[in-house]
Amino acid sequence: MGAFIYAGAQFGTIISMPLSGLLSEYGFAGGWPSIFYVFGACSTIWCIAYFFLVYEDPSSHPRIDPDERKYIVHTLWGASGVGVSIYLPNNGVLHWYELIYKIRFSIKNYNMVVKTVSLCVLIVT
Repeated sequence: MGAFIYAGAQFGTIISMPLSGLLSEYGFAGGWPSIFYVFGACSTIWCIAYFFLVYEDPSSHPRIDPDERKYIVHTLWGASGVGVSIYLPNNGVLHWYELIYKIRFSIKNYNMVVKTVSLCVLIVT
């Protein structure tokens, strides 16, 4: 399940880059502005669906069967029904080395996206 979640970011990049090129060439509203309109509309639709379909926990979800709700709360969350607590080292303070790691990770992902797109362009041409 985690692989599908993490693959979604790369899949979205692979789809959005060529789509942006097509929209800038053939899109409405003068070409490149259509990129912002299309992706903004998709994001708005996604957020509205998320707000109406996703709930904080199974006990507040109206469309879960009572047996399934009981199974989730007692089996997966434990008998108390309380979720797993998250460990935050050093009282949740972000240290410099964590910040450097996060910046390095973001740069690595950006480079991967740029190189993937440039490779796709070389393959297509």
